[in-house]
Amino acid sequence: MAFVTMILVADLVLRLTSSASATPADTTLTQYIQSQTYVGVSDPRVVAATSVLSYLDLVGGHPYTPWVSVNFINDGPDPVKIAINYPAALYELLADEAASVYRIGAQERIAVIFFVCERGERASLRVIGEY
Repeated sequence: MAFVTMILVADLVLRLTSSASATPADTTLTQYIQSQTYVGVSDPRVVAATSVLSYLDLVGGHPYTPWVSVNFINDGPDPVKIAINYPAALYELLADEAASVYRIGAQERIAVIFFVCERGERASLRVIGEY
């Protein structure tokens, strides 16, 4: 069933993007469908977390598309706080701890990742996303 749905959605996107008379609503729908399509590309990164709140902007910078899932691995030496899309919703990840977030099928994908350590602490954080 999912395969048939994927073919129908792909056909709809092809028709909308190839139509010379596409309306603004068609263009918006096409952009939405393309942003929700899972490509299957892995995007591994390593970030240095300090006491300054920092972030990865996935939509405003490479890959210019939100991720559907992300794996975090804190290589330490200290705990790091992470948040997805909203910096106020921080989750603490201890040294040598890992966490995963999946947004496949969710209305809101992973667009921004925030990370910060307590004052005087630091951590090396592996961030492995998929889009």
